[in-house]
Amino acid sequence: MGIFKRLGDVARSNIEDLKDRIRGEKDADGGETSKPLGEMTDAELDAEIERRRRGRGGSKQPPSEQETLPGRPAPQPAKPRTGAEASLARAYANLELPEGASLERVKTAYRSLMERYHPDNHIDDPDAHAAALKLAQSLTKAYADLLAHLDPKKRG
Repeated sequence: MGIFKRLGDVARSNIEDLKDRIRGEKDADGGETSKPLGEMTDAELDAEIERRRRGRGGSKQPPSEQETLPGRPAPQPAKPRTGAEASLARAYANLELPEGASLERVKTAYRSLMERYHPDNHIDDPDAHAAALKLAQSLTKAYADLLAHLDPKKRG
């Protein structure tokens, strides 16, 4: 897959997440916003954008020097990931999805990637078939891990 295709997929994914948050009035952390984004003034929107950038680590200032919105705690530095968190992050990356993508998006991404890279599509070229087989196995493992994590029916 080309870099422009991947960038386009990431951009579409981020836009869809933003649409979901606007409809559900949720911020990037999953918490409720002070009021719906559509009702905020330009100054409030600018402040909200800056707060979200800082929450993602977009600011170069240390947290002690960062300004925060009233009633909001200062963003905390990123915690090191545990083995399970790192495994989930790799699974999302294998399916070319941002972390935290919904179950429906995971299923859709898995199906489209398997359709594109299925080993049966490369039966004429032994090298491409072997590479597609390895890729299909990694996609299937990532899908199974995310399915077990996201689908309540599949949990122990």
